[in-house]
Amino acid sequence: MDKQRKKELKKEYLRQELIKQSQSDDEIMANIARLKLGIPLASLDKNSLSKLNDADLEGKLLFKIEELISNRLKSDRSKYEVSIVESLSKEFKLIYYSDLLHGNIFNGGFESYYVNTAGCYILDTIEVLRILNYTEIINLLEKSIGLFIQMTKSDKGGYLSGDINFWKQNSEKIDNSYFQKQAKSLNFDMLDTEFYEIEHEFTKKRIEFIRSNLSNYEI
Repeated sequence: MDKQRKKELKKEYLRQELIKQSQSDDEIMANIARLKLGIPLASLDKNSLSKLNDADLEGKLLFKIEELISNRLKSDRSKYEVSIVESLSKEFKLIYYSDLLHGNIFNGGFESYYVNTAGCYILDTIEVLRILNYTEIINLLEKSIGLFIQMTKSDKGGYLSGDINFWKQNSEKIDNSYFQKQAKSLNFDMLDTEFYEIEHEFTKKRIEFIRSNLSNYEI
């Protein structure tokens, strides 16, 4: 059997496994498989969203937002994912950016967040989160930017896996010294602890906002 045939068989095997997974009773695993296969997820309207409990509300919306991003990437391969995300509505970005923060901070802290994203979303994240009128998260993220600026100037800057060019372009519009002053005498571990302390209230504020604006989340 030649190499090409082996590749084709392996690809078909993986596709069949994804099809099985897409029919799983585990909704999260099933949705992940459907996204990979390009199978459309069920639409979410105001009525169906209103019936979801708090634990499921953001999760279901996040899958639909990721599907939307994926479809736009497929329809226009000349675009970067960053530009597609930034073109989303503030309501959708609230969920996407919050998940990005949570996923990284609870799996490595703020340092992990900046290593993985290279700061490409952080300024837009702050602007989007202002809709919650929750100053604690804004102040915390501003301090994290100050530490990130220090990070880019240190040896750790070489470990960034994201595209630093997006940060360089965006950071030309801000006062770097302002953010560095916010981070004076701080470190990422201290900010991680602060995030854990406000995480419950941060989540509560998001859920309240989403439920108050369900018509803007139909997708």
